[in-house]
Amino acid sequence: MIRADFITLLVRTLELKADFKDNFDDVKEPDYYYEPVGIAKRLGIVEEGLENNKLNPESDITREEMMVMMDKALRVKGLITGKADRLILERFKDKAQISVDVIDSVAALVGKGLIKGANDKINLKDTATRAEAATVLYRMYNME
Repeated sequence: MIRADFITLLVRTLELKADFKDNFDDVKEPDYYYEPVGIAKRLGIVEEGLENNKLNPESDITREEMMVMMDKALRVKGLITGKADRLILERFKDKAQISVDVIDSVAALVGKGLIKGANDKINLKDTATRAEAATVLYRMYNME
């Protein structure tokens, strides 16, 4: 799954809207993902890209990046509020690899049942597959 595709699916699944005037330097108006990326940037779902206002939209997205974007988008929609109990992450064998700056996002998504892990691991640094993205977006779409 590439970054631009996941952002596009996330914005469309949650039906996010926002007016925006600028976008990342490597996202151009003819790109099919121009509008969803601009909306995500404006709403703070996608922060300042990797460097120098670049998103690298065609690069693979990690599970960690995917989870952080999902958490931010769900907060924009008001579907996640407050902090989840981090103890919910204790069941994952690789919990020590969860960095402090993303732990609350991961805990919130696990707490909502959107992220379940595989083989008792959360696998944050792995590249997200299309199947994984489809699964979490489906769960997100059907959350109560």
